[in-house]
Parts: sequence; structure tokens; C-alpha cells
Amino acid sequence: MSNSTSNSTTSDEDLNIYFYDPSTPAAVVFSVLYAILTLWHAYINFIFGRSVVHKHKYTIPLFVACVISTAGWVIRIVSVNNTSSIPLYATSASYIVISPIFVCATLYLLVTRLIRTTLPEDDKQQVFLGVRPRWLGRLFITSDISSFLTQGAGSGIASSGNWEGNLKTVGTNVLLVGLSLQLATFTVFLVVLGTFQRRVRRSKDVDMSSNVNRVLKGVWIAGFFVQVRSIYRVVEFAMGVNGYLFKHEWCLYVFEAAPMFIALSVLAWCHPVKWMQDKSAPEFAMQDNVANTKKRSKFRIKGPSKGNAV
Repeated sequence: MSNSTSNSTTSDEDLNIYFYDPSTPAAVVFSVLYAILTLWHAYINFIFGRSVVHKHKYTIPLFVACVISTAGWVIRIVSVNNTSSIPLYATSASYIVISPIFVCATLYLLVTRLIRTTLPEDDKQQVFLGVRPRWLGRLFITSDISSFLTQGAGSGIASSGNWEGNLKTVGTNVLLVGLSLQLATFTVFLVVLGTFQRRVRRSKDVDMSSNVNRVLKGVWIAGFFVQVRSIYRVVEFAMGVNGYLFKHEWCLYVFEAAPMFIALSVLAWCHPVKWMQDKSAPEFAMQDNVANTKKRSKFRIKGPSKGNAV
């Protein structure tokens, strides 16, 4: 009888694909929180956005990030109650890991558009790291997509081997490459953002409104938490599945769930659709079309008399 009980216990432990006893309440809490964020961003983009002049459609990826994150945490609820299911575990983990990529995409598009519509074109004020803003945005997005595909491939490889053996090792390494690319790209982005704001402050011909500065403060706060999360993920996979971060659930909630929730909340509060609606500045539309590109060829604003313009 004793041996039977012992064998049963060992079997149950073998079926648990987590490295700890996962918490259902924690997964429920963040599922609810991210669902609220999804509704918040949906309202801003698709309901409130219909009543304003400038739609800022490049912010829709924020909503997509909320949807994917919510799905990831909801699936985790099911997964922690069925710890023998590798597909549930892999799907949940993949959604949670991949969703921040869409947050980065919006930040890249926002800042590159602000560069094009705020800084003068002469004296290479719009050139960063030797790259013009139109190509800068494309490079950021290309890197973002590459990171997305690499992380997806890594997750797929590891899942195909049930996160065991050589396929687990290969998949984890591929995931690490994708996460490292994301971290490197976002670090360069923060450098560009800081350089952009310094150029604006030093320029006598350019002044940004308090509303745009509010949005940029939100970008900095969100960027900090995205960076914290990115560093955590790189360190986690670098340490491997036998490392401390993989084997302790609190790390996932403190360095992944909470930072991304804060980042998306701040971006909802400082959303461009809410704060960048000055009708005197058609450039606020930030649309990628020829007409707007021509209109803003020499866009400069001097002094506070311009109201809320950039």
C-alpha cells in the first residue's frame, strides 16, 4: 500500500510540467486585470476614436497586445489545473512572451512620426544613427517582426519535443536569440528617444505642447517597464530551465505580468488618441501618406502662442 502511494505521488510529479506548484488565484487576478485593459484600449481605439479627428491607428497594436496577454493568462488558468497538458502550457507561455512585441511596435511608430513632424529637416536634425526617420521606423519594425518570428519558432521547436531533450535545448536557445534581439532593438529605441528630446529642447524653432510631452512621459514610463521585462526574459532563458527564475513562479508575476500591466495602463492613460488631437496641426494624424508628408515639409513652431500644437 505504501509503495502504491509512493508510485502514485511520483507519477503525479512527473506529469507536472511546471517547475513549481502554480497558483490559480494569481492567474485569475491577472486574467481579469488584462481583460479590463483590453476593454480600456478597445474603447479608446474603436469607440472614443470615432469621435475625434485624428485616429492614430498605429496604436491599435496596443489593443492587440492586451488581447494576446489576456488570452495567455486565461489559458494559464486552465493549464495550472491541468499540469500534464503540454499544449496548454506552451500556448499560454508563448502568448505571454510574445505580446510585448506589439507594444514596442506602437512606440516605434509613434516616436518616428514625432521625429518627422517636429524636428526641422535641415541640418540633419531628423537623422538618428545615420538613418532618416522613414527608414528608422522600418528598421525598428523589421527587427520587431524578426524577433516575433524567432521567438515563435523557438517556442514551436521546444513544444514539438514536449519541452524535453535536445529540442527543448534548441528551442530555448532560439527563443533566447529572439528575446535578445528584442532587448537590443528596444535599447537602441530608448537611445533615439532620449536624443530626440534633447534635440527638441536645444532647438529654438521647435516647441512641443504639454499634451505631447504628457504622451512622451508615458512612453518613458512604459519603456522602463518593458525594458525591465525584457531583461528578465533574457536572463531567464540564459539561465536555462534549471535556473532560479524558471523554478520560482513569483518571478513571472513580478517581472513579467506586473511590468507589462503597468506599461499598458500608462499608455492607456497617456494615449495619443486622447492627448494628440490639436486641430491646428494636421500632422497629429500621423498618417503614412504622401499628402501629409508634403504638408509637413517645414513644420516649425515657435513659442507658446501656438497652443497645443507639437
